[in-house]
Amino acid sequence: MFASDLASDDIRRLTKTELVALVEEKEATLVALNEELDQCKTGDGFQKGIINTSSATLNMRSEASLESEIVIRIPTGSKVSILYFDERQLFLDGAMGQWCRIKYADQEGWVWGNYLDKL
Repeated sequence: MFASDLASDDIRRLTKTELVALVEEKEATLVALNEELDQCKTGDGFQKGIINTSSATLNMRSEASLESEIVIRIPTGSKVSILYFDERQLFLDGAMGQWCRIKYADQEGWVWGNYLDKL
């Protein structure tokens, strides 16, 4: 039960034990959120992945398309930050998959998600 779920009249009817439990729950939530915030401040806060392809490099593109400009060629085995996956499921290189927005070497772009292993 959260205080935001309760009307002010309901809060007045709570026992001391219930109020203490409610405050402790809120404090635990605040501690967890502050820890997440600290993690975001010290790192980029995104899931990590490793480029995994049979070729020496993977093209990071400006858009989620094979026709878009190549921003940078990422060496296989490189660690990247996974920003998000495109919602569309597409068929490419003989398999269903999704484009993935990543960050590498202070640049953002798109790679085919099937060539990315999540860590």
